[in-house]
Amino acid sequence: MKYKSEHLPFSIIIILIIIEFVFFLSNDWGKNCRNTVRGITSMQAATSNYAASKRYCLTLNLKDDPDLISEYKKLHEHVWPEITAGFAEVGIVDMEIYIQGNKLFMILETVKNFDLKKDFERMGKLPSQKEWENLVSKFQDTDNPESIEKWQTIERIFRYKK
Repeated sequence: MKYKSEHLPFSIIIILIIIEFVFFLSNDWGKNCRNTVRGITSMQAATSNYAASKRYCLTLNLKDDPDLISEYKKLHEHVWPEITAGFAEVGIVDMEIYIQGNKLFMILETVKNFDLKKDFERMGKLPSQKEWENLVSKFQDTDNPESIEKWQTIERIFRYKK
């Protein structure tokens, strides 16, 4: 088949675009762009301030009352949208809370410039946060309703990473 000379450059451009696209999808950079983790693409994380580069582990005790613990768990099934928006605003990109008996264990992943004390204090000033903290404090075994004062950081003593 003979190509007309005026179509040859356009055809070559299309072929090069297709080859580049296939290469893009097959290499790690393309895979990172396709994979979405916790609502932020890996490419965004790699090229922005959204990269979760700090992890904090914190602990807190609930009052040792099965009814209160049950109510606390139900409350966390429907965390207010203003609260989760506040997490994002201060730089928390992932938060998980685990429970055993009346002991809570929280894992926070944050942006690289997150400062636990400063950003928890800043979060405490956001809309609805004070109301939420007062609500959950009735379940928590602490006299202080401020998040930074009641959640205690714990020290990592071992890590394995392959």
